[in-house]
Parts: sequence; C-alpha cells; structure tokens
Amino acid sequence: MPKIYIDVLIIVNFALCFCLIGFTAHITHYKISSPRHFISSLIGSLTCLSIVTSNIFAIVFIKSFFSIIMIVFAFSIISPRRILRQLFVYLICNAVLVSILYIFWYLSKSKTIYIINYTVYFDLPLLTLIFSIVALYALISLFQMIIDSVKFKSDIYSLDIMIKGKRFSLKGLSDSGNLVKDFVNLKSVIVCKSKKMCEAFDLDKALEAGFRIIPYSTASGEGILYAVKPESVIIKSASGLNKTADVTIGIVETHDDDIAIFNPQILL
Repeated sequence: MPKIYIDVLIIVNFALCFCLIGFTAHITHYKISSPRHFISSLIGSLTCLSIVTSNIFAIVFIKSFFSIIMIVFAFSIISPRRILRQLFVYLICNAVLVSILYIFWYLSKSKTIYIINYTVYFDLPLLTLIFSIVALYALISLFQMIIDSVKFKSDIYSLDIMIKGKRFSLKGLSDSGNLVKDFVNLKSVIVCKSKKMCEAFDLDKALEAGFRIIPYSTASGEGILYAVKPESVIIKSASGLNKTADVTIGIVETHDDDIAIFNPQILL
C-alpha cells in the first residue's frame, strides 16, 4: 500500500473524470462548454473520497452522490431519465477505462498504479503527473480535431443567412483552405458565391450600404469580396448538425454559383 497524497489523488481522478466526461459527451452527441467540462470534472474527482473507507455502502453513496451532481452540471439536465442515460454511459466508459488500467497493472506488475476501494491512484511525483496529464490532453485534443475535420469535410451542409432583413439559403462547402478573416473583428469569413445575394444587393454601392472589401483565397480561387456582419447564420448538415455561427459574410460577385464556403473550425 503506497503513501497516499491527497493532491495527487484528486489530480489523478480529475484527469480520469475529464476524459470520461469527454467520452460520454462524444458518444451521446452532447456539446459541453470548457468551463462546465472543467468544473464537472472537479466535482467528479471528489468521488475519490471513497478511498478512506472500505464500507461498500459508504463507497456506493459517495461515488453515486458526486457522480450524479457531476452529470447534472456537465450536461445541464434535470430530467431523471436523461440523467440516468448519461450516468449509464459514463459508468460504462469508466468500467472500460478501469479494466484497461487493471489489465496494464496486472501484466506489467507496475508499482505506480493502484486501485483502492474502487478508486484509481497513481504513485507518481506531482510534476510528472501534471506533465503527463497535459501531454495526454494535448494528444486527445489533436486526435479529436483530426476526427472532427474529416467528419465535417465529408458531411453535406446548408446555410440559412439573414442579412439586412433578407433571408438566403445556400449550399455549404467545408473547406479548411478558407482562412479568410475579417480584419475589423477578426472573425472567420464565410465566402458566399451567390447570384441571389448579388441580385439582392447592389455591389457597386456596397460600400455606401455598410459593406467592406476584403481579399480572399480558397481552394476554389481568389479575389475580393464584400464583407458584412449578418443578423444570423445557421449551419445545418445531413448528420443533424444545427449550429448558429458568429461569423462575417463575404459576398463574391458571380452570375451562376450558389454556395457558401466556410472553414470547419467554426463548427467546433
């Protein structure tokens, strides 16, 4: 039995909860904000307090209490049915992760991994543990970005755009090569090649109407566009995505196209 340090214990379980909440959100298609993800993981890490007792009823109570609070806060849900659903998925992910750690411990005979009263503890120096967690988080984030980029690129999109009281529906094209930024507010620019928009706005007088000229470059070409802040932009996809985007709209003068080109990063 190692000497247990409370700071290491909490950090270890915080990292595990952070990963497990992320897995649960991904499996159940929930989007959670970074602050909620962080705070709920901190709440979930308090389940490690069960390490102080070997009483099975006390262990179940402590873990259940903090796990339910964690799920409610992370996913902003109050429906008992949804809470149980998210908790069930979370517990499955937890069982899989603990099983993997147990198998690794059993095969390697590691003296750094311990499972005490159903609580995981790593007997590692604090700085080593922090560095490992940061590195693991960076790798997971990079892997998730790659997966999302591939998924977003292969999906089929449509955009509903409202500009100066006029509504437009365009086909969407996810293009990571669209790096156009609005130099005024530094927001991403959706490049719209739309005959409908050109007909709706007199681009010769666009500057007088509040538009700005911005140079652009995408995989499909380069030139200048007329940028404006839209009243709303909603991006939909065949896979069920429905997201409001805070972006700038750039209109390209055209006579036949009807497509909006956006960087998939705005969907994250």
